[in-house]
Amino acid sequence: MSAWAIEQHRGCSIHILVVVGRSDGFKYAYTGFVCSPKQAALEYPKLERFHHVSPDFDSVDVAIAAGMQVGRAIAERWTSHSAQHQTSERPTRPPS
Repeated sequence: MSAWAIEQHRGCSIHILVVVGRSDGFKYAYTGFVCSPKQAALEYPKLERFHHVSPDFDSVDVAIAAGMQVGRAIAERWTSHSAQHQTSERPTRPPS
């Protein structure tokens, strides 16, 4: 259980680590991060950390699925923002 679960989504890498939380019996929480590849040689990759510290999940698989859902939402936000940003910068020709 101490291994990272990793998934690629829209060119981003989502990493989730499930941990046992404090509660009656075994419940799980997670921590994770999303990173995107560098666009240029001297550029740092984009990275966003997230976590769910309350032991609300009944199994490792459920905690991983919840973390991946959050990670995918971050990747979607990045890619949709990037697409909108690129689209708005395109030069347009005036109508003839």
